[in-house]
Formats: sequence, C-alpha cells, structure tokens
Amino acid sequence: MENYHAFYKNLGYELMNEITQAFGFTDQQIERGGYYENREKVYLTIKIEENYSIKFLEWRDTPEVPRRFYIIFFNENEPRPYVFQLDLSLLVTNDVSSFLWYLNRPTKAENIEVFKWLHLSPVDRETANYKNYCELRQQLNFVHQDEKLISKVLVENKKWDCLCDSFIELTKAMLEKHGMVNKNELVINHSQVGKERRDQADFRLRLLRLYDCQCVITGETTPEVIEAVRISKAGGFELENGILLRSDLRRLFDANLIAINPDTKKIAVSPQLRSRTEYKDLKGKHIIERQDNDNELDSDYLQERWDAAGVTGAENWLTSS
Repeated sequence: MENYHAFYKNLGYELMNEITQAFGFTDQQIERGGYYENREKVYLTIKIEENYSIKFLEWRDTPEVPRRFYIIFFNENEPRPYVFQLDLSLLVTNDVSSFLWYLNRPTKAENIEVFKWLHLSPVDRETANYKNYCELRQQLNFVHQDEKLISKVLVENKKWDCLCDSFIELTKAMLEKHGMVNKNELVINHSQVGKERRDQADFRLRLLRLYDCQCVITGETTPEVIEAVRISKAGGFELENGILLRSDLRRLFDANLIAINPDTKKIAVSPQLRSRTEYKDLKGKHIIERQDNDNELDSDYLQERWDAAGVTGAENWLTSS
C-alpha cells in the first residue's frame, strides 16, 4: 500500500468520529486544523472541558522517523500535558476486513490501572498473529524497534465494529481515570453509534485498502475529498458494489453524468459536460485496478448504473473510440 499515509489519516478521522458520536460531543466542541506548539499539525480537536482535549495530529515528523498519526489525550493542567497517546501505526489490517491493534507499554500509573481494569491480554510474540503483524508494519516502513515497546492487545483479528467498541471503551476509561470527565458522567450513546454509519466507515476503509486510497478515475489521494460510493443504491456495503471517487466526481456519478462501462471499465461522459474540459477529458479513461484480484467489481451493478445513465444507444455521450 503505497499511500499508507492517506490510509492512516482516514483511519484517524474515522476513530475521532466514533468518539464524537459515542459521547455526543457537539459541533461547538470540535475544532479543525491548527498546530500544537507551532510544530505538530493538528487535524481535529475535541474540546471536552477547559484544558482537556483529544487531538488527532501528526507527531514526530523527522527524516529518521516516518510521519505518523496519533490520537493524544491532553490535560493542559499537567506539566507534561499529553497524558495518553495512541500511535495509529500500531494498528494494522491483515486483509481488507480485519484489524490487529497492539498498544505500547504504559508508563503513567493511571494508564497502567486502566489497562488492568480493561483486562487487556499481553502480546504473545510467538504467535503467527504477532509475526504477521510485524511483517505488515515492516512493509509500511514503520520502525522495527517500536515492537520492543508493545505489550498489550486491544484487538486481534477483529472486524471494524469490534475495534470501535474496544476503542470507545478504552477512551471512556482514560477520560475518567485522568479526571477529564466526572466518573460515570460520560455515557456511551449507543443510539448514536448507528450500525449503518459504522458499516459505511468500514466500507470506506476497505475500499481505501483495495484502491490504495485513490479516486478510481483521477488517482487523487487527499483524504478530505475522497468518498466511498455504492454503485447500486439497492446494493449493500459489499466490496463488489463500491468504488472511491473524488467528491465532485461522486456528485456527477450520482447524477448519472458520468458512467463506467461494465465491459471495458472505461469512463463515459454526458454531453451536458461537453463544455467542461476537466470532465470532458475523462472520457475513455480506464478506472484504477484493485490491489486484490479476489475482490472484483460486480459488472451487474455497473450495468445497472450504465443503463440508468442511458449511455447505450445514445450517440452524443462522450466515450472512447
């Protein structure tokens, strides 16, 4: 996966969204962008109370250490305000649908107590799971020495839904233990943790893996403008029913102004876009291939959208010769 930075950035956004939805944090408590201490780029901040926050950010971006993404709990009342940090590089996917997330050995007494209270299992370095985990991290160029610090299992070969539940439970325990919320005041709002929203997030992450975080038409990888699209609205969140599109192309696809030929996998463009060079020039482009040949697009879904767009027999559509 060449664009693993984009994948982990997407992953961080999804996990922060889980926190927001589970605990009912409001838009007024969410800040986007900025820097921490004028150095570390912050993508999202959840302000819990004055001086308490959770930040999703880049951390330790140096030539020696590849850029990484962290979710860090901050208590600005402390001399060292980052009281707990989650290195997202310790979370890997061993296929397109299951996750392994190991945690570093805690040093703060409060964090040690939380790990004990959650009954987190120790990492067994002799298992096939752990060896596979190390191989996957090495493929992503993450520093091998990090593995010496790994001590506990958060999830092992679990689906996205299970990972989210474990992450939310850990978040709640840390917030309470560090006094960032009153104990028993923070209630997980299960009605907000909707199945369809989680299914959509899981669908998106799996497609990001399959397409290496790229829009299938343009190759765009900026996470903020890449959307997971169901080809057939009648279909579910199956991988054979999904593609990644840049936001503007997603709107055109939904409006049947661009379509994908089910046989050639090439783009056709509506005559309504004839005057828009940036879209007209997409005609005949072949969509990006998936990285896993065992998970192919369903031609029937593409045929359904092709027919809905009315391309067949319409001479004025812009297609490849």
